[in-house]
Amino acid sequence: MLQVALHWQIFIALIAGAATGFFFGSTIAPLAFAGTLFLKALKMIIVPLIATSMYNRDRRRWAHQGHRSRSYGPKDPLAII
Repeated sequence: MLQVALHWQIFIALIAGAATGFFFGSTIAPLAFAGTLFLKALKMIIVPLIATSMYNRDRRRWAHQGHRSRSYGPKDPLAII
């Protein structure tokens, strides 16, 4: 079975999506809510993961260097954003 590299798969999907939007835009427009829901769900999952990983990385770096890390209390994750 032929395995296509991930970057080529992404590029092909990008071209296919652009072509679909160009040729069938008015027909597919009522389905735009599905794309909006997908992007909102992705943001809801990804943003907290990135913020948490940045927060934990910073805390580990300070602890490893022997410094006392600053604590903002319950507002720690919000201090990163």
